[in-house]
Amino acid sequence: MRGESQDERDRIQGLLPASSTVMVCDYLDDVVVRAGGFTDLETANAWAQYMSDVESYQAFVARPPVAEPAPPPSEAVPDNSPETAVNSAAYNPQPLTSTYAVLVDYFNQPEVAFDLQQSIEQPIGLVVYRQRPYMLVSQTTDVASAGETLQKLSDQNFTAVLVDGRQVVVLTPQVAFENQSAENQSAEN
Repeated sequence: MRGESQDERDRIQGLLPASSTVMVCDYLDDVVVRAGGFTDLETANAWAQYMSDVESYQAFVARPPVAEPAPPPSEAVPDNSPETAVNSAAYNPQPLTSTYAVLVDYFNQPEVAFDLQQSIEQPIGLVVYRQRPYMLVSQTTDVASAGETLQKLSDQNFTAVLVDGRQVVVLTPQVAFENQSAENQSAEN
C-alpha cells in the first residue's frame, strides 16, 4: 500500500492486525507499506480488499513461490532438472522489457485469473502496472499481435488493456493455482 507521508504509514499500520509484520519499503520510486504474516491467502486477500475498498489505499497480494525443503545433508544430491530450478527460485520481481504487454485486471478475485487461464489455455503471469496487480497474458514487440490478443480477451468479457511493457514489473512469470497440482496428479494416475 502506498504510504506517501509518515501519518499515512502510521494510519495503515494501525488499521492492520497486530499480528501482521509491517515494513516500509521503496518500490519503483514510491514509498509503500508491506504487510506480511497472514496465515492464508484468503485472509490476505480479504485485508487487501478492505484496504482498497473501504480505506481507499492501493493494495494487492503477492505470494513468493513455495520452495521445497532441502534434503538432509547426507542425502543431498545435485539435481539440475528444470523443475528443481523453478521450485528453488527466489522471489525476484523483474521489469518487463517487451514493447507491448496485454494485461487483464482480475480485481483481486483469483477466480477471474483461473477463468482466464482456462479460457486462453496458456500460463499467465502476475504483474504490477501503475501500482496495481494484473494478470500478464502476452508480451510482444508486434503491435498487431498485441491488438488481436486484446480484442479476443475483450470479446470474452475480460477487462484487458494494452500497455507499454517497460512500465510493467513481473512478480511471477506463471501463476500457480492450488487445485492445479491436484488436477495434474490425477491426470497422471
